[in-house]
Amino acid sequence: MDKKYQIFISSTFKDLKTARLKVRDAILSIYHFPVGMEMFGAADEDQWEIIKKDIDESDYYILIIGKCFGSEVPGEGISYTQKEFRYAISQGIPVLAFLMKDDAKVAASFQETDKERIKKLKEFRKEVEAHRTVDYWLNPDELAAKVVSSLSRQIARKPRPGWVRASEFDIEKSHAELLEMTEKVRALEEENEDLRARTGDKREPELSVEAYAPIIIHSTTLSPVPDLHEWYKKRGRDEAEKLGVTMATISRYNKGLPSDEEIDELKEDYETRNRILAGYAWLDLVIRNIGTSRATDITVDIEVPEGLELFETIDLPMLTEITLPKHEVRGKEETLPGIRAREGREEFPEGLISLDGINGWDIVDGNATISIDEIRHYGAKRCIEFFIVGNRPGIYVLKCKVMCAEFSTPVEQEIEVEVR
Repeated sequence: MDKKYQIFISSTFKDLKTARLKVRDAILSIYHFPVGMEMFGAADEDQWEIIKKDIDESDYYILIIGKCFGSEVPGEGISYTQKEFRYAISQGIPVLAFLMKDDAKVAASFQETDKERIKKLKEFRKEVEAHRTVDYWLNPDELAAKVVSSLSRQIARKPRPGWVRASEFDIEKSHAELLEMTEKVRALEEENEDLRARTGDKREPELSVEAYAPIIIHSTTLSPVPDLHEWYKKRGRDEAEKLGVTMATISRYNKGLPSDEEIDELKEDYETRNRILAGYAWLDLVIRNIGTSRATDITVDIEVPEGLELFETIDLPMLTEITLPKHEVRGKEETLPGIRAREGREEFPEGLISLDGINGWDIVDGNATISIDEIRHYGAKRCIEFFIVGNRPGIYVLKCKVMCAEFSTPVEQEIEVEVR
């Protein structure tokens, strides 16, 4: 049967209006359905709920990034496009990302000029580059061609549910077959229930969560965070003297120093980076069902003890790469390099490649929650969405509670973490 797929297009709007139209027309030309903010009409529902529903119903998600960060989500410090991207990943929807090349020419009004927004846009690009295969485009026509090519390959590699014309079904025949199969299933279930009652066999799921490999963190001494206020002042004086600037006029150069607020925020980022570099390990988990029936509506709650910190894998590059603010005298930015999200990670072996990923995850107050729709009996899911930091030697225990719709009480388990 010939399937049609729903494709969600995510991007900033005004600056990429032409690009979006080209991509929309390209998707229509290969007979699939584009969905985006242009299609959202007035509704009583909260706009984000509408967007989530459309993403949930889409088969593939296309992300287009230009030179604007876009509107920010109040109180969250990220853009709406970034929020959509993270949500699509959390729902397991295939993501195709297309980033505008640095040398692409765009109108000045479609480029960020604010330092903080430029920084956020760079971090967003790095987040996308670290976790998804991306492609780069120079103009809307090139973008449209690359979208068609990438989408066609993705559909061939990973077909999704999609949509099928109703006319391709013999509805009356299908309905009759469905009724017949329903009757057979009901008869078999009654027979199974009777057999189980006579043999004392009780079918139920049995869930476990375990670390894919022993979690051992090799910690090193934390690097001291420099006094950034004094560091910037000293750099300013040194560079000024090299340029022949007299101390009498140095005060005007000091005006180019970052504000106290910028320094304090930078110091906090610096300290987080140091803690991660001093000792971290991947928290790769396998959630199994070794019972005799499937488990549904599964949640895994992980309590993290004091002495350990839990972070999302998706945030690793952003947390470990720091751009030092540019000083008027120095004339250029300095960047402390970050860690890619797959560096040093042991890949799951071939025998486990068929494991499906989880359906969703979150970190709240330092503890993790994993959501899974179902695991069939003798099936498993893998979670590679977290890494853990520990800078004080010792043996720690992660307390896990596994619950599903078929359980009356959660199953409690422990995972050991060693910090050396």
